[in-house]
Amino acid sequence: MTDGVFATTGRVAPLSEYAKVISPFDGRLFIDESHSFGVVGTHGRGAAEWCGVEHLADVGSTLSKAFCAQGAMVGCSSLVAAQLRGIPAIRGACAGSPLSAVAATASLDFVAQHPELRANLAAMTNYLRARLRALGVSVNDSPAPIVAFRYGGREDMQALQRRLFEKGIHIYHSSYFGAGPEGIIRCAVFRDHSREDIDALIAAMS
Repeated sequence: MTDGVFATTGRVAPLSEYAKVISPFDGRLFIDESHSFGVVGTHGRGAAEWCGVEHLADVGSTLSKAFCAQGAMVGCSSLVAAQLRGIPAIRGACAGSPLSAVAATASLDFVAQHPELRANLAAMTNYLRARLRALGVSVNDSPAPIVAFRYGGREDMQALQRRLFEKGIHIYHSSYFGAGPEGIIRCAVFRDHSREDIDALIAAMS
């Protein structure tokens, strides 16, 4: 069990390496694609598609990120689906509503019919990475629209967050899993971000 893309850093899990380990044992990967479904892979099917391990994977994903919908989905066989339906919901969870299901289905269809949305998102993410590197900031390579970096220590990053916020730009100093003891600056790129938005960030940081 693993994330497909790690939420804090945007790194893709080494799924092909995991696949090599489990293959001799007829193993399966269960992948949380919440930060990759809809945006990573040739067809947006997530990190499993990106890494070429879909034949070994069962995937789950929230629909609240790439699809602006409620609820979640699990890509699996009809047999596994029947087993999952028999498991009681955990505390705090609910079965959702028909309205949520209809909205989610419409969103999935819309994204499938408009691959240019994903292409534009990837282009803007790559542009942000390139501009940050030109400033001398070290950022990782990833197909996910999450760009994370460290800038000095905790106080430096908190000060950067505050000063950019004063200029109307919001970046996030995260202390979530994977951020490390000092935390990390996490930028999320959205489909409607433009080059002008990214240029404004870079100019403010400069």
